[in-house]
Amino acid sequence: MQTPPKPRADVTVQRDGEGAILLDLRTNAYFELNGTGLSIWEALAAGRSPAAIAEGLVEAFDVGADEARGAVDALLAELADAGLLEGSEARGGRLRRLIRRMRG
Repeated sequence: MQTPPKPRADVTVQRDGEGAILLDLRTNAYFELNGTGLSIWEALAAGRSPAAIAEGLVEAFDVGADEARGAVDALLAELADAGLLEGSEARGGRLRRLIRRMRG
């Protein structure tokens, strides 16, 4: 059995309305999640598997199983591309376009 992906410990989450802003403390890059993305992120942080997360989306949002699995898989790929999951390195991709870098 494969270990579920987990958010990196050095990524902070600040709720913003129904969604959230993620801050990668290594790079000072910000990312925005909508409400569904936040639900997926929180489920990953709780150690749930992608399949269990998709099942939860079906129940919570009244969507089909294929749509839920597709949403989970797409966000996982984007989070991995952005280097926000344990063991992943930023590679670019669509989510990277949401970056707002802050220099201190």
